[in-house]
Amino acid sequence: MEIHESVLDVIGDTPLVRLRRVTEGIACKVFVKLENLNPGGSLKDRIGSYMIEKAEKAGKVKPGGTIVESTSGNTGVGLAVACAVKGYRLICTMPDKMSQEKINLLRGLGAKVIVTPTAVAPDDPRHYVQTAKRIARETPGAHYIDQFNNPDNPEAHYRNTGPEILRQTGGKLDAFVVSMGTGGTLSGAGRFLKEKIKGLRIVGADPEGSIYTSIVRNGKPSETHVYKVEGIGHDYVPGTCDPSLLDDCITVTDRAAFQMARRLAREEGIFAGGSTGVNVVAALEVARKLPAEATVLTLVCDLGERYLSKQWNDDWMRDNQLLEEATPLTAAGVIGQRRREGEALVSVPADANVRDAIELMRKRDLSQLPVRKGDAIVGCISENQAIDLLFNRKDLATLRVEAVMGPPLPVMPGDTPAEEIASMLSRGTKAVLVDKGKGELTMLTKFDLIHASAR
Repeated sequence: MEIHESVLDVIGDTPLVRLRRVTEGIACKVFVKLENLNPGGSLKDRIGSYMIEKAEKAGKVKPGGTIVESTSGNTGVGLAVACAVKGYRLICTMPDKMSQEKINLLRGLGAKVIVTPTAVAPDDPRHYVQTAKRIARETPGAHYIDQFNNPDNPEAHYRNTGPEILRQTGGKLDAFVVSMGTGGTLSGAGRFLKEKIKGLRIVGADPEGSIYTSIVRNGKPSETHVYKVEGIGHDYVPGTCDPSLLDDCITVTDRAAFQMARRLAREEGIFAGGSTGVNVVAALEVARKLPAEATVLTLVCDLGERYLSKQWNDDWMRDNQLLEEATPLTAAGVIGQRRREGEALVSVPADANVRDAIELMRKRDLSQLPVRKGDAIVGCISENQAIDLLFNRKDLATLRVEAVMGPPLPVMPGDTPAEEIASMLSRGTKAVLVDKGKGELTMLTKFDLIHASAR
């Protein structure tokens, strides 16, 4: 029987998976490491358990004691899992931009959560780090883990995450793309891999509004601003982060990050958060410049379930101008979806006889038949007119089309919204002609609209 003594024993050894669909057009291989399969659902499980274990060995945490930490959520969850197993009390401080799901999850695991303002300076006493430090000072028997300056944070990745990646890739890795919050993964796993793999490039993935890209590319921090992606990026460089390990850094917008996270779910079956979207956007940018034999690796940071009220909520995405709205259907788009899209417009000369015109409608199954004089469309015969003529006129072989035709169908540009054409057809217009460019016309009917809208 293969039985583990606790969930802490199954942290790590997460699998690598190759991305297939979001990498379309990219020659080289792009892998992700599924850190969302850790028992607490994120990469931070690794450091949560490890930092507590080291604090125990150093005598900083006593049985029944209290752990205090400032967290964006995932480190708090990793600590909460370990505290639940080990019997410690946990107090977490979190910025108010974090999802309600993370707060509820922490409370569900037994942690006390204190929410603080996001848009305050790092040295402001209301900042979530400063708040955690104060609570630790004021709480008897409490220990502030301090993931942002605790050397056990990168050490966990140096001793575990890095060696796993080396073993899983067989050392055949050209680029490691990693986002930085505390920078522990970069400073631990990144340092280990650079020591072991000759020529490895490490590229940072940074949300727009964070300082890391500017530090790497310009040697100094840029002005920061609040962004929606959670858990990565920063407005200062924590003690656990070594940006000198980075060969480059790529900035990714909230919009690109959240849309990529949605693509990963729908095209790869990987349900993850916005930080993973940042990682993959940056990884694909790196991969596009590499040859077919190259390999790129990045991380799936956490579970998408933690953001159901945010990036998976269309209303929230729309309110924050982050939703990729469906491209409005146009007349050209409707024409492009039907099988006869390439067919030339069927028409009849104005001086043709009515019997031949009706026979053409029958053979081609047409409800409307445009009438031309030279290169110009000058009228139209409809199926209602054809029925009336067939049953009420006897001279169809000698009667000319121009004598009975109705007005020509309206000609619309290809970029006309389908909704506008639908409105015209619902008000009595039988069909429209769509200008495909250079004077080439094709007919669009109610059936075409119904077919296109049902796809």
